[in-house]
Amino acid sequence: MLGLNPSTAGRQVAALRRKGFATTTPDPADRRRSLITPTETGRRLAAEERLRRQEGFADLLAGWDEEDLRLLGEMFRKYNAAVARKHFTREP
Repeated sequence: MLGLNPSTAGRQVAALRRKGFATTTPDPADRRRSLITPTETGRRLAAEERLRRQEGFADLLAGWDEEDLRLLGEMFRKYNAAVARKHFTREP
């Protein structure tokens, strides 16, 4: 989903495990794969970071009028669609 190659994903998961933010278990459907589960600490820190980011964006955009916010949202949708087409779809 994130478009990471397996070695990058593995390094990121290993770092999360070392810090106590996630655990892994074998996937019962395919034991070559692992299921990654956030720990309570991992969930709490993720929620705190999400809130900090939301507050930061709200602060940055506080003076924007409705039309500017609508246009920004439209541009982000267009950009995200282009990224998805390029990186997350497979050519037949």
